[in-house]
Order: sequence, then C-alpha cells, then structure tokens
Amino acid sequence: MSNEAPPHFKKITHTHEKWTHDVYICGTGPIVVLLHEIPNPTPEAFALADRLSKSGFMVHVPIFFGKVNAPFSTGRAISELCLGCIRKEFSVFATQQSSPVVEWIRSLCMKRMEDTKQDKIGMIGMCMTGNFALGLCAEKWMQAPVLCQPSLPYPLSKKHKSALHMSKETLHQAKEREDLEIVGLRFSEDWMCPKERFERLSNEFGNRFKAIEIDSSMNNPSNIRTTAHSVLTMDFVDEEGHPTKEAWNTVRNFLNRKLKSD
Repeated sequence: MSNEAPPHFKKITHTHEKWTHDVYICGTGPIVVLLHEIPNPTPEAFALADRLSKSGFMVHVPIFFGKVNAPFSTGRAISELCLGCIRKEFSVFATQQSSPVVEWIRSLCMKRMEDTKQDKIGMIGMCMTGNFALGLCAEKWMQAPVLCQPSLPYPLSKKHKSALHMSKETLHQAKEREDLEIVGLRFSEDWMCPKERFERLSNEFGNRFKAIEIDSSMNNPSNIRTTAHSVLTMDFVDEEGHPTKEAWNTVRNFLNRKLKSD
C-alpha cells in the first residue's frame, strides 16, 4: 500500500495558524485546488488530478486525512466519518458556518496565487470537502467553484439537509457577486448529498447555480448503482456518453471558461 502520491506530483507543505498540511502539485496553467473526499486521497482522486493537469491546469491536492494514494476502504470511510465529528478543523454539523479548515484553504490559495503570480482559482470539493468552495465564494478570486456531492453538514435532519455550511454573511456577499457561477454534481439517490441541498442552492443563486443530477435510481439506463456517491472519482466511468463522463466534460469546460479567459 502506497503512502505517497504518484512520482510526478511535487510535494510542498503549507501552514496557517496551528494547522499544517502537505499539498501535492502537478501540471501547469491556472490553479485548480482539488479537495479529496473520505477516507483519504485515493488513486481515483489522483487520476482526477491527472485529468485536470492534462487539461491544462496546475492542480493542488491538499491532504487533510487518511493515507495518501491508498485504495478506498469502507472501514476507513466509516472511521473517518466518525473522526470527522471530533476533528476541530471540520464542523460537520454546522448549518450556518464553514469549517475552520476553510481558513487554511483560503491561506493556501492566497499564497499560491502570490507564488505563481495568478489572480483567480478554481476549486473542486468532494463529499466532506464538497461545500468548502462555497465558504470562499465571497472572494473575487474564487472564479470556478465546483461542488461534488457536498455532504456537510451531515444530513441528519430536515434543517441539515438544506443547509449550505456557510455563514449568512458569506452567503449574502456571494449572492452579490454578479460574476459568480457555481457547478454542483450529485447522484439522484445519494442520501449523503440530499436533493434539498441542491434545491436550496438553486433558490439562493438561481440560474448561476448549474445542477448536474445523475440518475442512480433502480434500473437506471446507465446501470449506475443506487448507492453511487462519487461522481468524478469512485463512480466515474471514462466512456463517451456515460453521465459521469458528461459531468466531467461540463466541469472541464466550466474551468476552461472561467480560468483561461482574459
């Protein structure tokens, strides 16, 4: 079992206040920050980073938890879900505030823009990190936020299902940005990312929120499992015409349009 990223990824370390995390980087071009999901940055997450780098982006993969490049494990996923409840960086039940780790991500973005002399960033959050780009949407430099199966706060009640894991102030500031566009991805039967959350995003942002909801109901035409969760990684199928490949194409085109245009 590997504890390192593929060899073409460069590793740096970033510290903000009391937290320090490794960050793996590959590719050249506009910055895209890829936030991995539970239980760890899997080979599928690094494969997504490779697709992004081959599409002309400088991909940054911060490491928040779990073994780097280890295969997915249901046991570890359950363990990380439980640990998420006690980690001080992750406020997994908060409905009207972002997790503290968002401030670390903000610091990383600011430092990397300074280092590379860039002024805008794209971000893909997945599962437990899926909402984190929302917490930065008030920032002018957050130009291409992508929310993949955003799962915080944990959907334990009606209120939590429709919550966005961001403060009222940040939500108001984000809604004031006329240039802001957001892309969201989820499978239709995914209880961890309930439909109420996307409905709330549509209500708040109108047509500036583009929802991609993939049919994972019983006997769906693409034979997607009803428990499918990870649109761009574990449940991604790299075949033309497959809904997850079409979702990837939409994300890539969104990043190209928002980050590569003058």
